[in-house]
Amino acid sequence: MTIFGLTWVIPCHGQTPAPRSLTDTLYPVQDSVLRIINLSPYFTLHVDSTMNYGLEINKNPTHFYWFLKNSPLGLKINKDNGVLTFRAEKSYFLSGKLKYDYPYKVTVGVQNLKDPSERLDTTFTIQFFTTEIAAIQYFGASTWDSMLTGFDDATVAAQLNAAGLTNAGGCFSTVGAAANAAIARPFLYQGHAASDLMGIWSTIAGNTFDKTAQSTVSPAHIADNTTSPEDGQCCMGHEFSSTDSQGLRSSALYVFEGWMNVASSRVAMLALGNFDLANAGESAYHIGTLDLKYKLDHGYISHALNQNDILVDDHGTPASDGPNAKGFLYDFDAYTVVGNPQS
Repeated sequence: MTIFGLTWVIPCHGQTPAPRSLTDTLYPVQDSVLRIINLSPYFTLHVDSTMNYGLEINKNPTHFYWFLKNSPLGLKINKDNGVLTFRAEKSYFLSGKLKYDYPYKVTVGVQNLKDPSERLDTTFTIQFFTTEIAAIQYFGASTWDSMLTGFDDATVAAQLNAAGLTNAGGCFSTVGAAANAAIARPFLYQGHAASDLMGIWSTIAGNTFDKTAQSTVSPAHIADNTTSPEDGQCCMGHEFSSTDSQGLRSSALYVFEGWMNVASSRVAMLALGNFDLANAGESAYHIGTLDLKYKLDHGYISHALNQNDILVDDHGTPASDGPNAKGFLYDFDAYTVVGNPQS
């Protein structure tokens, strides 16, 4: 949505005003610097998901041209209206053309076709995740690998169509037999096979919590200016001390979302007897959890693109997109009952 603001200057006089010189003339104040007004600095997509996201600028978009640089396979932008689209085909990942949990930094630009000097280039990050841990636990590692290695595109397409899932069936039919070579191989995630659930979880957790804990990452800070008991320890959430296209990113919202995925996987693995406490070496994850909980209890002033100096807490702020709205209290209950420090 683009909002145009106009300032009207209306002179009122009790008599006919004297002529004014040109230097007296007042003009409406305009937002003159080209900006993208709704760019998220970070996109996360599940494998086999789609994205359709319209970028907007603070100008009349009629004469502007959009473009991307360094974009991963499948990410496109409509040159005329700035709509980002993506279809994350699993075959891209299994063939090695795309990577799971790898931050792809993409440059997006917009250019005024009538004024070459009016141009903007900025960046965002897109990362892909998978629910492979859930699939491995449901089917078992050997069954999951056999399902992958025995994959046949025509068979899967027919099964989907017979079940009434014709959109999904149509996708497989479109790819055809070319998908077989890409998918028909055992699961492997950053060197960890399907049988190594602990290796998969530990790699994801290690990437999520890898920073020395700090109460202040200026200008971001704990709202009541207290100090986290975990200060100086390893490790707090990566997104408490990261960067985006505007510079520093220290976001309690991003840390919560990463913690939510790691914590829920750990709880499920423990409940199903698949978590090896003796060899977990997970102190960083627990320190990161306690650091996050303290910051949410006391409130954290986050600093990031589109999140400059906003309060994030576990009391309900932000109301529509904050931790509570996304189930933090339920997740932390599960962590307390099943996923708390035991190793």
